[in-house]
Amino acid sequence: ITGGQYLLLDSKTNNKADIAIPRKSFGTISGSFVNISNGDEKSNPHNITIIAEGIETALSLKQSGIDVRIVCALGISNIKNYVPEDGEQVIIAADNDGKNDITNNTIDKAYDILSKLSSVSVVRPEHHGDFNDILQEQGKAGEAKVREILEPAIKKHVAIIKDIELASQKLNAQYQSLEYEIKEAKTVDEALNAISKKVNFYAELDKNLKYPYAFPKALASCKEAQLFKEDGVFSRMHESSKQLLSDGFKSDKDILKELHNTNGLREFNKKLDQEVEAHSIHKNIADIAKQKDEATTAKEVFHLLQKEQEYLAGLQDNLQHKGHEQSLLNIIKQAHEFKVNDEMNNLLNTANYSFKAKILSRDELMTHFKSANSIDKMHENISQVCYDHHRSLLTKHCNKILAGGTIKHQGQDFDCVVKYLEHWKEYVDHKLLPIEKMDHVIDQHLEQQRQMERSHSMSI
Repeated sequence: ITGGQYLLLDSKTNNKADIAIPRKSFGTISGSFVNISNGDEKSNPHNITIIAEGIETALSLKQSGIDVRIVCALGISNIKNYVPEDGEQVIIAADNDGKNDITNNTIDKAYDILSKLSSVSVVRPEHHGDFNDILQEQGKAGEAKVREILEPAIKKHVAIIKDIELASQKLNAQYQSLEYEIKEAKTVDEALNAISKKVNFYAELDKNLKYPYAFPKALASCKEAQLFKEDGVFSRMHESSKQLLSDGFKSDKDILKELHNTNGLREFNKKLDQEVEAHSIHKNIADIAKQKDEATTAKEVFHLLQKEQEYLAGLQDNLQHKGHEQSLLNIIKQAHEFKVNDEMNNLLNTANYSFKAKILSRDELMTHFKSANSIDKMHENISQVCYDHHRSLLTKHCNKILAGGTIKHQGQDFDCVVKYLEHWKEYVDHKLLPIEKMDHVIDQHLEQQRQMERSHSMSI
């Protein structure tokens, strides 16, 4: 219960009480309605509801034997707030307040609003007054008169219901036929043609429905189909399918299976579009990989490696779809991180050093660049080769100096292990040197020199 209304009567005259305010509403009236009679499945099989302005009219209709659902709006301004159920037919039992009365505008407004939700009729007494006035003036004969006035509207709505039922059966048959055509398609072209037929059918449906309010689901499909055409979704879906088929990435069978297992055409188009994007990325990567395999110089391979990394890093914030397989997302993320950390320049600098220092040849560098390793792993491997080379060379040279020999390096002669190692530390990247071992050797020799100096001082 949301609210109510009381009407005070005069027990002697059976009329409204002769006081200033005989009728008063309380609680929430807007959007609230009083059920006077529900009818039943047998007497009201077509779900017809009569909305009466006031309680007197509603009770008069019931007394007259109008055996459909009757509700009271508790005021003319509340009629527009009624919300019909799906398929419910509405008759407004209005008062006849005169042709030019302002209440006609209120009823017209209610009619306009409710007509968007249901089939609506407005019925009024033939002469000035309401349906209760007919009963008061004509007594028992008035009940027949009320039924006579309401009967044409009730019959009209029964006919509308039957029309809607026939239209529903026809619409369902058309839907089943279109779905069957899509399901039975043997090729992608056949399926797409059937889908196009279905989309066009629904896109025009709102123009062909006599009672659109009775088909809310069909209207939703209609709106979706119209947006589908406006957005060019079908064209993209056709192009995506064509590309996947022509490149051999998908077969007719694969695409048809996805179509039948996907919920809705938009989702299917999105899936196809994502597959096209993934296929395009893999194809570009494969093309670069083929060029690397066919390249004949280290410089050429490195430039292709750089091209591949720039392409992948550029996808980080430019993918149309985020639902790609994780392995693809990982290499894109990795390439982006390599770019941020300047890994390609680090690799280039180390490779250039290894070549200038005659540690690795061009062919050996090309082998590293053509490997399936990531950029950081390539850098690590080349750095390790340089590290091992330096450790072996420094060990050999230090032993020669300790044996009394001299080592010539970068135009300088070295006969001291400490100076020789410090020279290497100054001019060569520490990551490529056995730096801890070098520092240990330097510390040892410096300590030996200090001991010799102390011993020499004591001798003096």
